[in-house]
Amino acid sequence: MRILDFCDSNFLKEDVVEYLFEVNKDFKPSLVQRLGIKSNVKTIDDYVNKLITHGIIKICEINSEISGLICFYANDLNNKVAYIPILTVKSKYVKRKIGSLLVNEAINHVRQHNFKVIKVETWSENIAALSLYQKNGFIIEKVQNENISLICTL
Repeated sequence: MRILDFCDSNFLKEDVVEYLFEVNKDFKPSLVQRLGIKSNVKTIDDYVNKLITHGIIKICEINSEISGLICFYANDLNNKVAYIPILTVKSKYVKRKIGSLLVNEAINHVRQHNFKVIKVETWSENIAALSLYQKNGFIIEKVQNENISLICTL
């Protein structure tokens, strides 16, 4: 198992698109439904383009396959606030601490670039994600309808 920066890996955009289609069903609501609700892009392909163009993608690789990934935006240079729009681990690799490894990779990256805060939003029913973020130093900042915003001060 190793954590790679997408830009330094042998994975292609198409590999990330395929991976997200595979894990789409693991999201409740599905990733495709979420894009329709919360994003200015409507397809997984367009979403991956946005992540590659504006974000930093870290991939966990096991046996030459993507087992998990995290993307984060670290482009609010004035306020030094980073944001995680997506973290996912393939179901067959759950319970191997991959989520924590990826979250800590993001935290360490933004900390090295002198960011002060990293934020994430999740659905209130996603108990596993809430637990993961809280175990890794995030606290609940705001609850609004079915959304929970968490923050980690660095």
